[in-house]
Amino acid sequence: MLERCKESCGLCGDSPAIGADGTGSLDPRAIGNVVLNSGHAMPLVGFGTAGLGDMTATATKWALQAGYRLVDTAQAPEWYREDLVGEAIRAFLASGGATREELFITSKLHPRDHGAERAKAMLESSLTNLGVDYLDLFLLHYPACWGTLCGGVEPQGTWRDSWRALEELQRAGKVRSIGVSNFDVNELRELAEWARVEPAVVQRNSDIFSADKEARQLCESKRWQYEAYSSLGSQWLMRGHRENPVLTHADVKRIARKKGKSPAQVVLRWAIQHGQIVIPRSSNRARIAENLDVAGWTLGDDDMFALDALDGHPPFVQ
Repeated sequence: MLERCKESCGLCGDSPAIGADGTGSLDPRAIGNVVLNSGHAMPLVGFGTAGLGDMTATATKWALQAGYRLVDTAQAPEWYREDLVGEAIRAFLASGGATREELFITSKLHPRDHGAERAKAMLESSLTNLGVDYLDLFLLHYPACWGTLCGGVEPQGTWRDSWRALEELQRAGKVRSIGVSNFDVNELRELAEWARVEPAVVQRNSDIFSADKEARQLCESKRWQYEAYSSLGSQWLMRGHRENPVLTHADVKRIARKKGKSPAQVVLRWAIQHGQIVIPRSSNRARIAENLDVAGWTLGDDDMFALDALDGHPPFVQ
């Protein structure tokens, strides 16, 4: 597991100064960071912006005001509004809420834009949308097009061509860290053998029912930071569940009652204690703030064991 920043480990700290309505803020130093293999520090908890639509700017503003300093977006218009994330970031920086150096901004290259020159051009597009002159992290969103994702557009190259471009962009200072999202284990192994600059971050879906152990173990062995999306279980809703099985499972609710925390806080804390960076998403101001309150307390071994036992046993579709 990567070294925790000693001055802010995320395992101790005061309670957040956040009201029940989500107003107020948590000191970002209490949240904690990991040091990536690129040498840069990345917050343990970030704000995910997928699926927020027209609420993106408002929700991102609330997240920044609550104390989030990692913001995750992407170039895929099917799920993200990178331009509205940029609107919120520009306003927050202009208000003096933080300096650019205090923010950690992630975007991702759409697979239809694979290819060396196209990847470089799209990085410039993200910088314009976000109103910044560098990204903290740039990921390949998918290794290739699938289904109707690319809308019939034929990419100019492969993920390998794009990776070479990311390596160049990092050397040029346009990107501080590079990585991949949604690569399977075989693709990650190929990348490990082929890359001149190894990925700093690997982003994949992980939750208590699908803990993604093999990929996580590979990342740990390579000193690649594992970053989880949909830790709160939203992927299960897309698979046909009427309600979120992660947040409604009896063990999660029992542990939440015992700890005086919400089910969302419990599963986020579980992920963090397994070395994962998490990027929960919400359009509710109070929940946005609540999801950040995962420092200053831990889950005991018995709680972790109970949650670990759920891996590989997803509930039936309801």
